[in-house]
Amino acid sequence: KVWRATISPLWEVAAMRKLLSANFSRLWKEKTFWLAFVFMSIGSACFSWMSYNTAMKNTDITFYVEDMMFNMLPMIGFVFVFFISMRLGTEFDEHTIRNKLVVGYNRTQVYFAEYITCMVASLILLMVMLLFSTLSGWFFFREFQSGWMEIGFLIFCCVLMASVFSAMSVGFSMNVGSKAASLVASIVFLFAILLLASFCINALEEPLMAYTNVIISVEDGVQFGDLVENPAYVDGTQRMIYELIADILPTGQAIQMNNLEFERSARWPAFSLIMLIIATVAGYIPFRKRDIR
Repeated sequence: KVWRATISPLWEVAAMRKLLSANFSRLWKEKTFWLAFVFMSIGSACFSWMSYNTAMKNTDITFYVEDMMFNMLPMIGFVFVFFISMRLGTEFDEHTIRNKLVVGYNRTQVYFAEYITCMVASLILLMVMLLFSTLSGWFFFREFQSGWMEIGFLIFCCVLMASVFSAMSVGFSMNVGSKAASLVASIVFLFAILLLASFCINALEEPLMAYTNVIISVEDGVQFGDLVENPAYVDGTQRMIYELIADILPTGQAIQMNNLEFERSARWPAFSLIMLIIATVAGYIPFRKRDIR
C-alpha cells in the first residue's frame, strides 16, 4: 500500500508529461493553429490600420495606444472556437482520444492534457494579437494613456478572459462527437453570450437625461427639444444585474476593454476565475461519462 501510494502520483505526473509532449508536438504541425496565428497577427495590424484611416485620422480628438490595443478582443473568442473545435474534432475523428484511453491513460489525464494544450495555444494567439495591436497603436500614436501597472493589469485580465473562452470551447468539443456539431454549438453559444453582453452594456450606457427630439435643418442647424428623464435609463436592482452579467461574461469584459471602459475592471479577475472553474467542471464531468467509440 505504501509503495502504491508513493508510485501513483509519480505515474500521474509522468503520464501527463507524455500526453502533453505528444499534444504539443502535434500542435506545432497543425495547419489550423498556424492559420489562426497568421490571422491574429495580420488581422490585428490590418484592423488597426482600417480603424485609423476611417475613424481616427481626420479628427482633433487625441488617441492613445490603448485605443488600438484591444480592438480585436470582442472577436477573439470566435478564433479560439474555430481552432479548438477543429483540433479536438480531428482528434476524435482520427480516434486519437480513444487510442489514448485504450493504452491505459484515464479520462482525467486525457481531458486535462487537451485542456492545457488548447489553453496554451489560445494564450499564444492572444499574445500575438496584443503584440501586433500594440505595435500598430505605437506606430500611429506613440503614447500610452495608462501607466505600466494598469497596462499589466489589463493584460492579466485578457489572459484570464482568454482562458475562460478556451475552457468553454474545450468543454463543448470534448463532449460533442462531430467536428461540425461542436463548431456550430460553440459558435451559437458564443453568439448568445455576446448578444447578451452587448444588450446589457448598451442598456447601461443609456443616459439619465435625454432630449425629447433633435431637429437638423439647413437654416437653423441642430435644434434640441426639452431635456427630460430618459425612460430607457436602467437603475436600482436591474442595473446591478446588468452590470453583473456584463462583468462576469468574458464577452462583456472584451466589449468593455474594446470600449476602454474600465470602471469595474477591479472585479474582472475574480469573475473570470469563477467562470473558469464553472466552464472546466461543466466540461470535465460529462466527459467522464461520455461513450467514446
